[in-house]
Amino acid sequence: MPDRIGGVLRAEVEITIADGWHIQSASPDLAHLTATSLQVSSRDSIADLSLTYPESIGLRFGDASLDAYAGVVRIALTCRIAPRESSRAHLTFTVTYQACDDSRCLQPETISLPLEIDF
Repeated sequence: MPDRIGGVLRAEVEITIADGWHIQSASPDLAHLTATSLQVSSRDSIADLSLTYPESIGLRFGDASLDAYAGVVRIALTCRIAPRESSRAHLTFTVTYQACDDSRCLQPETISLPLEIDF
């Protein structure tokens, strides 16, 4: 019987937020704000995906408080990958976020980051 190709992937997606800006947390306080989220997709088999978002910081805007991220944010992930054809897995990390400063919020954005991993 052939050896199983693949294994456990442990990684962090690092987001650097410019000074004076913040992005919404994974569970923002206000329904009209877009949560920061990470999705992992692949043409290969992914199982047991676990994401760990960092603790948010509390920001005050007048009487309102909001959970957000600022500075450098790391989202940890763990999953099992079984590549279809070889010992190389093809993954795409998709991050959705909404950036704001002290006076405005920009439209939500989505960035996709392809990655190949050798086992």
